[in-house]
Amino acid sequence: MLLAPWAETRWITLSSCLLLLPSYYAYLRQFYIYSAIILGTSIVSANYWRHATYSWRRTLDLWMAKITFTFFTVNGILIYNIPFMVAAYGGLIPLIYCYYLSDTKFRANNTQWVLYHFLFHCMLIYETLLIIHMT
Repeated sequence: MLLAPWAETRWITLSSCLLLLPSYYAYLRQFYIYSAIILGTSIVSANYWRHATYSWRRTLDLWMAKITFTFFTVNGILIYNIPFMVAAYGGLIPLIYCYYLSDTKFRANNTQWVLYHFLFHCMLIYETLLIIHMT
């Protein structure tokens, strides 16, 4: 069963591919584990959103997202730098709020969910770049 049509999910697929930017940045900084985790997340996410159905690809995307979120949240918490903490925690609030709105709008059958999920991905990119830079 199709979760959402390509006309809606193409932007989320694009934002999933944009996760390659922090993956490449982590690679350049020789944080190979960070780079591999983000690369895997980007590939799994883009693969799911290119044809969003209730399938094993969705389950894999959800698990990969949870693992990545946990990994970067823990690593972000371990950085003790006041300007970083202000920027990172300041970005975490809209990230969580965008995800919440995406889920709420989707459940209400409101197509604005795509915008919020796209913004959620953009905030993820910001947060991962920030964590990689400060590590």
